[in-house]
Amino acid sequence: MTKKIAKTAGFAAATTLAVLGQQAVEASEVVVPAEPVADQVLTTEATDATTTTDSTSSETASPVTEEEVIAAEDVYKAAEAEQVAQEEVVATATAEMDSTQAQLDQIDSEIAAIDSAQTIIENAPQIIEQTESKIASEEATITPAETAIATAESLVATEATDLATAKVGEVAANQVVADAEKALADVKADLAEVGLESAQTAVDNLKTTEAKQIQQVSSLENAVKVNETAVTNAEKALTSAQTTAKQDLDKEISQVNAKLSAKKTELANTPATTTTTTNTVKSVVGSNKITLPSSYINTAYPALKQIENAGYTGSPAFTSVVNQNKSKIVVASQQGTYGIQWGGSGVNTYQSIAADKTRTIDPANLTKEVQNEIAQFTAEILNGVRTQLGLASVAVTSSAQDFAKRVASAYNSKGLSTLIHDFTAIGSAATASGLKTSDNRGYESLGDFGHATTVDQLKGLFYNSLVYMLFNDEGSNFGHTISLLQNSGNDTYYLGATSRVASSQFRSTKATQTQIYMIPSSNIVSSNFSQTPITGTTSTTVDNTNAINKLKAEIKTLETKLSNLRSTNLASAPIVVAANQTLRTAKNRLQTTKDNLATAKATLEQTQYQLTVAQKNLASLTAQNQQLLTKQGQAQTALAKALVAQKAEVAKVAQAKEDYKKAVEAETAAKDKLVEIHGRIAGLKEKIAETEKLVANATTLIADKERLETQKSILAGLLLKQKADLVEQYDILKDKTALTVEAKEEYLRLLNLYRLATGNNVFQLPDGTIVAVPAVAPTADALPEGELPILTNLGNTPTEGSNIPQGSGVAAAGGAGAAGTNGSAGTVNLTSLSAGVAPAQGTSQSNSAKSESEKTLPKTSSVNSDIMAVVGMMSMGLTFGLAKKKRDEI
Repeated sequence: MTKKIAKTAGFAAATTLAVLGQQAVEASEVVVPAEPVADQVLTTEATDATTTTDSTSSETASPVTEEEVIAAEDVYKAAEAEQVAQEEVVATATAEMDSTQAQLDQIDSEIAAIDSAQTIIENAPQIIEQTESKIASEEATITPAETAIATAESLVATEATDLATAKVGEVAANQVVADAEKALADVKADLAEVGLESAQTAVDNLKTTEAKQIQQVSSLENAVKVNETAVTNAEKALTSAQTTAKQDLDKEISQVNAKLSAKKTELANTPATTTTTTNTVKSVVGSNKITLPSSYINTAYPALKQIENAGYTGSPAFTSVVNQNKSKIVVASQQGTYGIQWGGSGVNTYQSIAADKTRTIDPANLTKEVQNEIAQFTAEILNGVRTQLGLASVAVTSSAQDFAKRVASAYNSKGLSTLIHDFTAIGSAATASGLKTSDNRGYESLGDFGHATTVDQLKGLFYNSLVYMLFNDEGSNFGHTISLLQNSGNDTYYLGATSRVASSQFRSTKATQTQIYMIPSSNIVSSNFSQTPITGTTSTTVDNTNAINKLKAEIKTLETKLSNLRSTNLASAPIVVAANQTLRTAKNRLQTTKDNLATAKATLEQTQYQLTVAQKNLASLTAQNQQLLTKQGQAQTALAKALVAQKAEVAKVAQAKEDYKKAVEAETAAKDKLVEIHGRIAGLKEKIAETEKLVANATTLIADKERLETQKSILAGLLLKQKADLVEQYDILKDKTALTVEAKEEYLRLLNLYRLATGNNVFQLPDGTIVAVPAVAPTADALPEGELPILTNLGNTPTEGSNIPQGSGVAAAGGAGAAGTNGSAGTVNLTSLSAGVAPAQGTSQSNSAKSESEKTLPKTSSVNSDIMAVVGMMSMGLTFGLAKKKRDEI
């Protein structure tokens, strides 16, 4: 091959040398021969080409096949995959070691806490004795502090009296000054124009006022007549109400008599055994229930019971007890675990019922069956809670359901939005349902938790309403909670429930409002209110002994009720109470009108008197001119005296205020001191209790410490093993990383040789340098002047998975136009080539390629054998991820 190249006439003039170092540490770096080979090759003399070529090349480089390049790439990728797998092993080992260390840290913390407690236990007698001594010292100061408070309170009372007396004097002095100023102003006004015009104006104004007051008196006289008629009508209505109440009472007595007679007949006709129909209730809650934490049962509910016993909801006493217990109830309720948790992460989260998901509904118009099912669902969930608290169960009845529907209908007709209570509408619905107009708990609890179009969704809304009202109700002073958990001990409780659709304060679209009504049996005033639970029925043959005993008990109850009805005071009947209230209102309105009439007549008389005086004054004004001047002087003198007296009274009030302020401050300081004493005593007693509790648990603490020491020993051994395993796995990782680097370098070296062999003849010089010359020599007759064309980008690194490029590649040496792309034409300076040094621009390209190679090739470094250094490097597991990302980019 060498002789063939030498015999080509134009070879020396057109050939450009490309060289590649045999040790291809950087795959994209191309070097130029150190000796001036170009001078020997690029000659115009007819020398023997064989001699020239033989002196610069010892042998033809072995060709590299595409299969060898692909095989080298496969070896590189396999090594890289093993490196990545080992990185994951190292990361896992690091995580396990960190977990073990965290457990050891926790055990050390617990042992330290036990040691601290044991120190206190060892000194418990001295601590308790010293603390009791401090308590005695503090208690000795209570009586002097209380005496100081009594003294301060007495002084405050005295100073308050003095201040009130001073203020009375100041008010009197102010009035004297005001009267004197008015008198002087009146005289000056009269003298301004001899008072004739103003006197006439006064007369005219008084006449106008008189006419208006005469009209007002006439209107009030008519109003008195109207109100007298209203009182008469109210008295008639009261008589009618009393008659109606008597009729209702007689009717109820008759109904109770009928029931009593029927029960007696039923008792007489009840055999010892018979086939009876028993009531059954099918569960509709699925797997849903509400669970209470023990803190709710033992702490929150007793506090709620105190609030319930304080009075009706919203009363001052109720609110006061709420404020005393609110924080205790909130903490004991454990809202973060048992209350509303959006997203389904809480203990009390609604569980969908599959069969209900396909049952579509209109929540604004529930069927009777769906309304009853929703009420049964609500009652069953609530009864589960009441059972946990030892309370009586509630029952759903048809009358309770009718009550709920009446309220919902009234709200719809008024267009009320969600969460607005209308007690007028509730009262009207209660009266129509046979209940008292109002209830201590307000009857109603409302919820707004979204919209429902299926039975399943509607049950979810009622479930969330119950959870919120039981655990998250502090914003309503626990009004809903008290209503749902009320238990007087004397009442049976009935429940009604329904839904409606209304505008919401919390969302832009309408929402489904949940409505729950709790009805105590003591609020039932009509026998028309059904107390029979809504149930299904099944027939069974039963022993009637219990039924007979029940009938006897019911007969006794009815006889007692009949006796109570016959002794009922009709004045307490709701219709009579309402009529009496209407009559009282009418009488009050009549009396108010009469009082206003009397006042108007007295005012008219005063105005008429003033008019008479004004008329007389107008007639005698001229004669009174001199008298007015004298009166002005007297008024000025009186005003001056009054101002002096006023100044003295103001000074007295200021002094009295200062004395009172100091007395109050002294009283407050004395009371604060007593509170501080009691607070310190409470803290000392709490310290004794805590110390005694630690002493009582001393044995348990010793056992706990022994257990923890054993666990610590086991974990310490495990940690040492994990550290040793980690070092071993990291050494394996270093080896696999080195193999990956070696395989990649070999793959890139073969790839570059494969590229050089494409379209070129490749030789290896004695010094190991690889030389490539074009396979087809140029045929020009003479060397071109200046610069020769070349090919560039020999050292481009292929992207991973790309096809091996076709065509030849020759190293770019720089010069004008040297920055060509793959296979593009460029130029090379002959002088630079002959000197064996690449021009500056070519060097820049080589360095750029080298820099890119440094970015993509994996790096290795020495690793300190110290185990803690290894652990520190492993905690930076992200480094492996970044290295892998770089490899993926190659």
